[in-house]
Amino acid sequence: MSTPHTPQPVKLILSVLYRDDVVFQRVLEIVQTKFGSPDFLERKIPFTFTTYYEPEMGAPLYRAFLSFEKCILPDQLVEIKLWTNQLEKEFLNPTGKRQLNLDPGYLNGAQVILATGKNFSHRVYLNSGIFADLTLVYVKEGYQALPWTYPDYQAEPLKSILLTIRKTYLRQMNERKN
Repeated sequence: MSTPHTPQPVKLILSVLYRDDVVFQRVLEIVQTKFGSPDFLERKIPFTFTTYYEPEMGAPLYRAFLSFEKCILPDQLVEIKLWTNQLEKEFLNPTGKRQLNLDPGYLNGAQVILATGKNFSHRVYLNSGIFADLTLVYVKEGYQALPWTYPDYQAEPLKSILLTIRKTYLRQMNERKN
């Protein structure tokens, strides 16, 4: 028989797609107020893997990628995704189009999970209309993509970014034990 237990904390990550640096800076300040200081921030990564967001958000688009000093419990991901969805709405432009796309998730030693409101065969329902997307798994010395992994998560610079964040997370978990 399996016995339920409290899961180990995980590392909160956030991808931000944006076009306007001023809007990004305002959102960054709000996000830091909510989640605390980032321990990783890479901004202005050209977003060139798809044109999916361009009709709504314009071009060129950039990605910022963050992780936060404070870890979370995995079940907090639903609340965080609902909050980021609301924040996107607060930053709609005057014509009602998004100025940014916020994609929260988490990583632990073995996997990268993203939150989404879209169901699909490989996604697991969590709560309140939010699903977990197993995006990458850690095997040996790197992340392995799955058949459904978004192309940008299969490539650089995201794979290196995630490995850097993973090292920070593992160090944090080791320090917790000592």
